[in-house]
Amino acid sequence: MKQYLFCEWIHEYIDLFRKPKICDYYYRNIQSYLKHIPQSLAETVLAAVTWQDLQIFFNDLGCCRTRDELYGIIKSAMRKAEAIGLIDRNPMNVIEIKKSKRKMRKALPIAHQFALERVLSGTKYEIPLLLFLYTGIRPSEFRRIEKKDIDFDRKIIFIRGTKTENAERYTFLPSSLISALKARSDGRLYSHTAKTLNKALQKVCIQAKLPNYTLYNLRHTFATRLYENGVAEEIIQFVMGHSTIDFTKAHYIHMLDDFIFSRQSLFNISTNKEIALN
Repeated sequence: MKQYLFCEWIHEYIDLFRKPKICDYYYRNIQSYLKHIPQSLAETVLAAVTWQDLQIFFNDLGCCRTRDELYGIIKSAMRKAEAIGLIDRNPMNVIEIKKSKRKMRKALPIAHQFALERVLSGTKYEIPLLLFLYTGIRPSEFRRIEKKDIDFDRKIIFIRGTKTENAERYTFLPSSLISALKARSDGRLYSHTAKTLNKALQKVCIQAKLPNYTLYNLRHTFATRLYENGVAEEIIQFVMGHSTIDFTKAHYIHMLDDFIFSRQSLFNISTNKEIALN
């Protein structure tokens, strides 16, 4: 059996077992995390890697998201290596890390949403930011949306998921966005980066005297408004593209078709009647 170097095996594991299940965007993220593995560890023979080597590596990374992501990737790769006989014991079984506390993202109170929409009205970034608020898309999904993904008659937008290939889904668009989106050219709707839109959102928040909200706050707000409007949790999970979407598709997709469409009006969370064309 081939003798792998540590990082050589991690890359092969990802290409063989993970890449077929994830999109290009998430694959590139994983590759960027692997660059943090020091050369001394990367070039160690896989079977010779000790728990001390790994514990020191994780300790040196400090408390951060990169460490949390690498912990999950390496743990899965070493588990697979043990299962197929590349190593006798999995040293990751004894590794301990204290997961970093991620900043809690909160939904906007309805008064804050109203103020945000009021200040956004007629601005350059009104429609892009309202797409986040009214559909719950992820920043990584935003730039993948094309005009052909929208069924204007049924007011449906198809979202190309990014975390896994199975995260593709659809949700509804409020009537207030239809005219503005129809006026867009064919092809990709917008090319704005998440960084650009977050900066634009920060300026709006300052003008509206609101906390420093981000695009993910808008995503959380969408889910919260749906819940407040009485949308079933299973449907919220579906339109948000959460990790158990495979189970949802396999067991509920046919039931959801009728159930979701019977509640289409609940998806209009806009406080505006109509949005003027920019």
